[in-house]
Amino acid sequence: MNKVFISVLASFLILMFGEATGADDATPKQANDPLSVERWFVGDWICKGTQQMSPHEPEITFTDKFSFRMALDDSWLIFHIDQLEGLMKGKRSLIGSVTWDSNAHLHVRRDMNIGGSRMDLTTPGWDGSRLVFSGFMTTGEDRLPVEQVFTRKTAAEYGASMKVTDAAETTLAWEKENCERVDEKSPDASMPQATVPKPEAGERPRSDEAHIRQVSEDWIKFYNAGDAAKVAALYTEDGYYLSAHILAHGRQEIQAYWERGIKAGGHIDFIKPVTLYYTGDLAYCAGMYQATNAGVTVDGRILIVLRKVDGKWLMAAHETVVRDQPCELGLARITVSLFELSLVGGIPQQRNSLRGHLCRHAHFFSAG
Repeated sequence: MNKVFISVLASFLILMFGEATGADDATPKQANDPLSVERWFVGDWICKGTQQMSPHEPEITFTDKFSFRMALDDSWLIFHIDQLEGLMKGKRSLIGSVTWDSNAHLHVRRDMNIGGSRMDLTTPGWDGSRLVFSGFMTTGEDRLPVEQVFTRKTAAEYGASMKVTDAAETTLAWEKENCERVDEKSPDASMPQATVPKPEAGERPRSDEAHIRQVSEDWIKFYNAGDAAKVAALYTEDGYYLSAHILAHGRQEIQAYWERGIKAGGHIDFIKPVTLYYTGDLAYCAGMYQATNAGVTVDGRILIVLRKVDGKWLMAAHETVVRDQPCELGLARITVSLFELSLVGGIPQQRNSLRGHLCRHAHFFSAG
């Protein structure tokens, strides 16, 4: 089915691998269930490697703990990296997520580096024992090509290499690492176990959890009250809102976008967080939502990245995706798409004149 991204609260994020089938664990094959490739990595991994941040800097070594778990009804793989040895020793260096895009037939991945950059990558899946991601790293105004190759060695070990280049394919940075799975029977007590803390087990007092949850409640209240300025104030100054039709950066662009949505009659019915994690001044929250836009009710999934700024939790990145709807809702998804297109410069009145035509052809947009 076509996936249509719609305007509701959330945000985003990302790593994905394939699952082996048959006797040879080192030669993965694509499973019938695409998400089985994500589930294979659930747990903790210890990765050791070297990297060069720029052509003029020396190589450095690092040891990372990579933690994976499934979220949102097992439809997303959520992950984060804690550095055990290296320049960011004792700190979280990255968070991300990955899922299967059934429309594009690709695994879609986003990494958010705790330094400001992000990577957007895709892969169709395993080719023998190799998994190749390609895409771009965005840092400031630069958008640099990236290729990352994973080589699965056994069911409990993989190697990975990454290369960042410029437009002329000159290597600007690279990284190589080898990762081993750490299960609960590991005799090394220093290695963190593959458990995910509940919100109340976070590293900050429960008041932080309450403040984080309040952000989504305030978002619904302000949006449905028609106050786009207060909605925009829930984001950081350099925050992002992303959908299939827009990338709004900064409070001014975000406010302008939500003003168009409010004037077009958008309404958020509810947002239901299903997982929340926070540590230091960074948090993420994932969940589900229901929205009624242009008279059509749809539901989907949300992902938000939050940052604590001057003691206040604000949204740094916000992304949403509509859930694949039943076949009979094909027209609904088209109508919602037209609704959002109207927010970025389309003509809302075209929706009625096109409705009859779309009704006759909605089944084409519903085919999975």
